[in-house]
Amino acid sequence: MIITVIFDILFFLVFAIVLLHFLVLDGSLVWGLFGVGVIFTAFTLWKSSTASKKDTTAVNWEPGFTNWFIVAKAATSAAGVATMNIFRINGMYSANTHFVVVGFLNLNILEAAVRDIELGYFENAAAAFVLMVTIPYTLSAEDIYILNEKTSEYHCFVFPLTILWVFLYTSWNGCFTYDDNLSWLTRLILLPPIMVALLNSDIELWMGARVLLLLLHLLLRAIQIIWIYKPGGSALTPIAGSICNSVTACRIWGRVNFLLMCIYAGYLFIGMEPFSS
Repeated sequence: MIITVIFDILFFLVFAIVLLHFLVLDGSLVWGLFGVGVIFTAFTLWKSSTASKKDTTAVNWEPGFTNWFIVAKAATSAAGVATMNIFRINGMYSANTHFVVVGFLNLNILEAAVRDIELGYFENAAAAFVLMVTIPYTLSAEDIYILNEKTSEYHCFVFPLTILWVFLYTSWNGCFTYDDNLSWLTRLILLPPIMVALLNSDIELWMGARVLLLLLHLLLRAIQIIWIYKPGGSALTPIAGSICNSVTACRIWGRVNFLLMCIYAGYLFIGMEPFSS
């Protein structure tokens, strides 16, 4: 059993990192992912509208994973992938386009925060709102120039976030997927974007990698062509109802996230130069 779990984890991490690396570096692959993703998002939404509560299809086997959340996550992920690839191809980054990306990032966080509030995990929801406050809303002309230079040099989408913010986001999102009783795989997909960014020695690649893997994750959940994504097919995707979180652990994790986010906010706004990456 332990060997199987280790194999499943290693397979997914290697598969995700390798594929994500090419997606981050190749705009044509991203458009392919976007096109296929739109088709299977429609399929996923159709399945979610017809599935019974006991159904174990990709869209309904995680307890508490409500249809509105699936719709919102699929729509914002697809729109985010299209937007960032347009920015990358055109090599444009300005104060106006920055707010478009900030808007998508806020939506991504807000969707989960609302779900946490529905479930009564207010501490982690509060951490989400502090995360939103600490996104870099204002960029200097020099910052925008550097972002445009990086886009032209890498041919990748870059977004100015600090390493600390990314790790705090990862902890917050991990807590959310745990308190919502989602599969283990929903926590594991948080790691490859960080690894890809670190392998390329630039945390500003994380945002693009995160959005790409999120859409890819939704796509693979819909079509289930890999055993990793079949409910009951791996240790990472158990059948609905076979796993259950600890409410106490959720609340402690959420409180720690909120405390760390408040310290980070103080570090940004009081102690140091804000939003340096």
